[in-house]
Amino acid sequence: MTTALIVDDDAFMRSLTVQLLRRLDIHDCVEVEDGQAALDTLVETNPQLVMIDLNMPGMDGLALLRHLSAALGEFAVILFSGEDRRVLRTAEQLAVALRVPVLGTLSKPPSLDQLEPLVAKLAGVLGRAKPQGAPGKTLTADEIAEGLDAGHLTLAYQPQVETVAGRVRGVEALARWDHPTRGLIGPWAFIPVAEREGLINKLTRQVLRQAIAQAADWQRRGLDLVMAANVTIEDLSDLAFGDLVVDLLDEFHLEPSRLMLEVTESRIMADVTGPMEILSRLRMRGIGLAIDDFGTGASSMEQLGRLPFTELKVDRQFVTRSHEDSETRALLRASLAIARDLGLIPLAEGVETEQEWMMVASLGCELVQGYLISPPLLAPRFEAWLPTWKGLSGDTVSAH
Repeated sequence: MTTALIVDDDAFMRSLTVQLLRRLDIHDCVEVEDGQAALDTLVETNPQLVMIDLNMPGMDGLALLRHLSAALGEFAVILFSGEDRRVLRTAEQLAVALRVPVLGTLSKPPSLDQLEPLVAKLAGVLGRAKPQGAPGKTLTADEIAEGLDAGHLTLAYQPQVETVAGRVRGVEALARWDHPTRGLIGPWAFIPVAEREGLINKLTRQVLRQAIAQAADWQRRGLDLVMAANVTIEDLSDLAFGDLVVDLLDEFHLEPSRLMLEVTESRIMADVTGPMEILSRLRMRGIGLAIDDFGTGASSMEQLGRLPFTELKVDRQFVTRSHEDSETRALLRASLAIARDLGLIPLAEGVETEQEWMMVASLGCELVQGYLISPPLLAPRFEAWLPTWKGLSGDTVSAH
C-alpha cells in the first residue's frame, strides 16, 4: 500500500490533493503544513510519495528538498506550486542535482489528468530511487583512516553504453565503503569527510589502484573496456600525480587508452592553470580525460579549449525529462553542441528511461550511463550482467 505525504500550508489545497490521490487508489495520506513538520513525521509515516508545495512559511519546499537528499527511506517527490513554470522547473532541477527522485511538477490547483501520469511513474522509480547504503551517519575521519588501511574501500562499476551500436564501451568506477556492520555504504557517507579531513588523496589513490587492477584483469580475460575513475583537483595539483598514474598502468600492464580520468567541471574551472601541466602530461601518455558533471560549473568555451579533455559528461539535470521539457532539452542540445565544437565525445549521465535514451541519441550523444542500463555493480555482478545486456532492441550486445 502506498503512503503519500502532502506538504502544503494551504488546508484547502491539501484536502483537494488528498481527494485526487484517493481517486488514484492512494488512500493512506498524511497532511502537514510545512517542511519541518514533514521531516518530523518522515520516519513515522515512511511515505513512498511526497508532494511538496514550494512556497510555505517556515521551512519552504526548497529547504525541504535539501533535507530530503540525506533522508533515509525510499520515496519520490512531486513538486507543485502557484509560482510560474520557470520556478517549478528550477526547483525540479534542484531536486535532480540533490539526487532526490522527482516524478515531475504540477501547477496549482492540480488536476487528476495532470497528477495521474506522474503517480503512474512511482512504481518504476521506487526500485532505483535510493542507491545502496542510503546515508544515516557519516563515517568519522578516524574510521576512514583505519578503514583505508583495513581495505574497507571497494568499487562498484556502472556501465557506459554506445547509443548507436548498443555496445558496452566501459564502466565508471564508483567508491563504496564495505562497513563491517552497516554493509555497503555510498560515497556521501565518507567522501565529504575525507575531503574535509585531508584524506581524499589517499582515498583516490586506492580507487585508482583498484580500478586499474580490475581493468587489467578484464583486459587479460578479453573484455575490452574503458575504465573511468574520478580524480580530484587536489590530485591534479600534485606534480607527482601523473607519474603515479603511469606507474600503476605499468605495474598492472594496462593500456593507457583503457583508462579515463574524470574531473568535476565546477572544481577545475575555478583554477585551470594549476592542473594544466598534469592534464597535458597524462594526455600525452594516451590516457583519456573527461570533464564530469558538465553544466554545473562556470565553463567558458575558452577555458574548455585550453584543457586537453577528450570526453564531456553532460550532467543528469540536463537529461532528466529532456524528452518532455523544452527548456531542459534546449540546455541538453547546447551542451552537446559545445562537445561537438570542441571535438569531445559526449556522454549523458543519469539516463533512466527509454524516452531519455532516445532523446539524447537523437541529439547526437554517443554514450549514455544510468539506471536504465544498470545501477553500479560490484565486479562479480557486473561480469554476470555483461553477457545479459540486450540493448534497447532486445538483441544481446557485448563489450567491444
